[in-house]
Amino acid sequence: MPFCVTGPGVEPGAVIREPVVGFDLFPTFVELAGLEVPDGLDGSSFASALRGGDATSKPRDLLFHFPHYQGKATPQSALIRGSQKLVLEYESGRAALYDLEKDTAEARDLAAAEPDRAAELRAALLGLLEAHGADLPDGAGTGAVEEDGPATVPGPPDGPDPGARARPRKQRRR
Repeated sequence: MPFCVTGPGVEPGAVIREPVVGFDLFPTFVELAGLEVPDGLDGSSFASALRGGDATSKPRDLLFHFPHYQGKATPQSALIRGSQKLVLEYESGRAALYDLEKDTAEARDLAAAEPDRAAELRAALLGLLEAHGADLPDGAGTGAVEEDGPATVPGPPDGPDPGARARPRKQRRR
């Protein structure tokens, strides 16, 4: 998504190709203000790129986690590594893999065509969630995600636990 920044020292027309997320803003604005960026922040400053230099942050995984039911949204998590994005849906246990460089609309699921890559990213996503102590939907890891009844949860890389009961998916608007 396009994002614009202007200010003293910001190179007019600078374009940054690396992914930037909301938690990168604080360290960037701190650095642009001439202050020392505190250690231990989740985000990385992209101030040097705004000044016309190279991006200083090294490649990183971006983790997005939504473990709730809200409106028509169902619990899911996503991991972006490079140009690849894995979306894990907790209701179905389904993991979808997309190449964002070639498919910005996320219309072509590559998980079946690239099962090893999907399994690698799924393991990385679940590892990051565990490392961060992330809250999971009720019943995650026990065979059911609770809302109105049991549903499947993330199973092994080849699909959900066949013994878990699943309810029909709710229709979602796109």
